[in-house]
Amino acid sequence: MQCPSCGTTLSTRMTRCPTCNKPVPNETRLNEMPQRPQVFAAMNITLLAVIVLFLMAGGSGLAYYAQVIHPNDLHAQATVVAQTVLEAQGQSTAMANLQLSATAAALTPQQIYAQATSGTPVINDPLTSSKSTTWYQYGTPTNGCFYSGSAYHLKMNRRGSFVCIAFNSFFHDLAFQVQATILKGDIAGILFHTGINTGYLFIIGQVGGYALYLVKTDSSHELISGTSMAINTGQGQSNLLTVIDRSGKIYMFVNKQPIAHVSDSTYSSGQVALYGEGVNNSTDVAFNNAQVWSL
Repeated sequence: MQCPSCGTTLSTRMTRCPTCNKPVPNETRLNEMPQRPQVFAAMNITLLAVIVLFLMAGGSGLAYYAQVIHPNDLHAQATVVAQTVLEAQGQSTAMANLQLSATAAALTPQQIYAQATSGTPVINDPLTSSKSTTWYQYGTPTNGCFYSGSAYHLKMNRRGSFVCIAFNSFFHDLAFQVQATILKGDIAGILFHTGINTGYLFIIGQVGGYALYLVKTDSSHELISGTSMAINTGQGQSNLLTVIDRSGKIYMFVNKQPIAHVSDSTYSSGQVALYGEGVNNSTDVAFNNAQVWSL
């Protein structure tokens, strides 16, 4: 956003230009606010029924179509968060990466988790206040991404799925972790290496199922699925979701317990996002304590 009087680049939160000290009109700030992420592409009733069966029985071979729509603001100028990411990643050499990959291959999933989350996270957001500079508010408290009751709620007042993207959250190898509580609906999840209609989607269901999907522009492919005793089942139960991706080796954890891992290097970088879905009903998923480590 630019000052209409002197052309100085401004934050969307500024009400007065720091250069010419002139007030910024409300319409200028509103027009420059990040756009609301769009809902995942609608799925037919038959596919929704299959998802329910998967979540209840942990079946595999599910064909899942989910289209990730990015806001138009993906190429906004870099913030301090983005600069920190680039600096952290630029410090590694090719030899260091090879050494890390060799070390990771000899570690257990639990050791990989401990190692990946031991450093200082680049993003460390409690998701308790609208003052967050990573996840913004969109829509209304009943239909959108909104802060309420010291949590970041992803809500839809009808069945379907919704995505809330973290701005300026471009990462390569990473560990991404967040606390998710399904208050209404069926599914909570996280996306990583997200681009325009692309990325990876890790989801859990309130009845104990999990899955990882490779999301493409016009289709999606299930990489792995199943059930896990590590998942706290039922509405209102909190689960800590974690994904770790280092050089195409993807590890999934729930409540710090390893549940699955796969190898896939289709995507190696992108943004991170939060996901919620109601198969037959409305959705309300509360998120807290989002953390991202650059590996």
